[in-house]
Amino acid sequence: MFQFLKRQAQRPLHRRVSLHNQAGYSLLELLFSFVVLAAILAIMVPTYYRFIGSSRVSATISELNGLQTEVVAFNLSEERYPDNLAETDTEITTDRFGNPYRYYRHDSGFGLEREIFGLPLNDDFDVYSMGPDGLTAQQIDDPDSLDDILRASNGRFFGLAEQF
Repeated sequence: MFQFLKRQAQRPLHRRVSLHNQAGYSLLELLFSFVVLAAILAIMVPTYYRFIGSSRVSATISELNGLQTEVVAFNLSEERYPDNLAETDTEITTDRFGNPYRYYRHDSGFGLEREIFGLPLNDDFDVYSMGPDGLTAQQIDDPDSLDDILRASNGRFFGLAEQF
């Protein structure tokens, strides 16, 4: 600090830098910066959460495809469909939203057979995720089921119920 003052004293008066006359940002410049930052965040945060949601749906679809493979392999070896997913060799028990996967064997009479317009989605078995909200209904066009991720058309469709 003393070196700074000594150097200032040696300069001509019009070239001296005052400690109280330092340049800085005005309140308007700071406010404008915060507005721009808020606008960027307002765009980026929802986009980020949509991306996370779609990646969870994609991962759940992939896991449902693997569960179908496990159930079909069990059927080929045991000549019957499993009563529940625990009978298969799968280690996958919950979806990416933290909800347990649901399984229904059509000839068992136990569980929830998924339908659309009163018709079953599959002839053999249903395996599905209740989606992000954790709610489901028998009819897939019910508002509680629209975000469910399911297998339909005997494995020819995997995706959101609202897209079926």
